[in-house]
Amino acid sequence: MLMESGGGRRLRGAVDVDGTRIDLLAMHITIIAHQAASSGDPEFHCFTFRVEEAGTSREDTITIRTARVLAQELANRSGLDAMVRAILAAHPNDYDALVGSDYQDT
Repeated sequence: MLMESGGGRRLRGAVDVDGTRIDLLAMHITIIAHQAASSGDPEFHCFTFRVEEAGTSREDTITIRTARVLAQELANRSGLDAMVRAILAAHPNDYDALVGSDYQDT
C-alpha cells in the first residue's frame, strides 16, 4: 500500500533498522523505447525504461532474456516486477504498445 509522507513523498512503508526509521520510497517505472538486437536474436530484444524514485530519475535497459530470469526471482509487488511480467506476456508484434506504459509499486 502506498502512502504520502509529511514531505509529499510516496512511501511504500518503513522499516526499523537498529532503532532508526528508514522510509521505503515508491518507484515509478516507464518503458520509453525498445529495439531488436542487432543479431536478430529475440532473447536479446532490448527495452529501455526510466525509473523515478526519491526525486531522482535514471534510465536503464533490460533484455527479454534478463526479464525471464528476474521474473523467476521477483515475487514482490514492485513496479519492476510488474514491468518485467508485462514484457514477457507481450507478443513481439505488440512491443510498440508497451512504450509509454507505467508501472508502480503496489
